[in-house]
Amino acid sequence: SKEYSARYAALINSAAQKLDDKAKVYTVVVPLAYAYNDKVLKKTDATDPKAAIDSIYGAITHPNARKVDAYGALGAHKNEYLYFRTDHHWTATGAYYAYVALADSLGYTPYPMSDFTPMTVCDRFMGTTQASSGMTWIPGEALTLLRYDGDEDFRTEIISGGQTVRTLNGFYD
Repeated sequence: SKEYSARYAALINSAAQKLDDKAKVYTVVVPLAYAYNDKVLKKTDATDPKAAIDSIYGAITHPNARKVDAYGALGAHKNEYLYFRTDHHWTATGAYYAYVALADSLGYTPYPMSDFTPMTVCDRFMGTTQASSGMTWIPGEALTLLRYDGDEDFRTEIISGGQTVRTLNGFYD
């Protein structure tokens, strides 16, 4: 909504101001799954996703805030499997292209896709879109991670209320 978009932009501007001398602030507004589906865009009154993102980024005015173009990065690969059919989230492939856009903004060279090994952890994933629609006849789909050699050497901590509530070895449990 316009209200949430304005609140988000204000939050980013505030963070950029508070961190001005300490760190740069990067923001990635991720397009929704229908953003590249011409049929949906033509047949519904859905908000123009590019215009919505441009509006949010236009309201982020602090010079310390860096805006990452995930819309363009994903759009360059719109014919690939970027979003789940049964869910509103992106796939690991979609997330990879946003990572590339972020890496470019940060000024470092992203790892090439060929450095990652796909690992399917579920072949019948049924996302929230399918569950909320009641269309249980739609077949599930593969849930695939992109593993990087050595990613198990990282430690991930989940922190809530200032306390570590869970620690994972690697990025995935």
